[in-house]
Amino acid sequence: MSDLDNALDRLDGYEWIEGIDQIANGARALAAASRAGRLNFDATQTSLNLLGDPNEPDVDLPGIFALLVQELTNPKTNPTLAVLPDEPRKTVQQLGESHVLETAYAPRDCPNEAAGLISEHTPTSSEGRCQAVTDAEREELRRKVADVNKRSENRPR
Repeated sequence: MSDLDNALDRLDGYEWIEGIDQIANGARALAAASRAGRLNFDATQTSLNLLGDPNEPDVDLPGIFALLVQELTNPKTNPTLAVLPDEPRKTVQQLGESHVLETAYAPRDCPNEAAGLISEHTPTSSEGRCQAVTDAEREELRRKVADVNKRSENRPR
């Protein structure tokens, strides 16, 4: 079991908080797609950018989660906090705002760099495109092409 699997398993039991199970399920689905080889180069690069793009901190997931922290800590957007005494309520809100700033300026270059390297080395034209095709599938395709060629040779001109 991977570190990611362990971390996601620790989120089990928090379904009572709206959306937490969807976040965990989304991470599980992305990891499963990756492990099964269902992500192409573009999906892999885009996923990496969404998970940590230093150029778009309000569009990547860490930035979105930071903005969510800000919403959760603001009594105007989370009325539950309105009943707190003034001082703790203000401090909670300031902590949420600080988190957004810290997240915006935290280095998140690694996922972006990884996406760039993938882009640099992505196979072009036909290079690498048939790697997932088995020998049996390739042979079947050759037979089909040969059949089509035979039929076209026998067609009256």
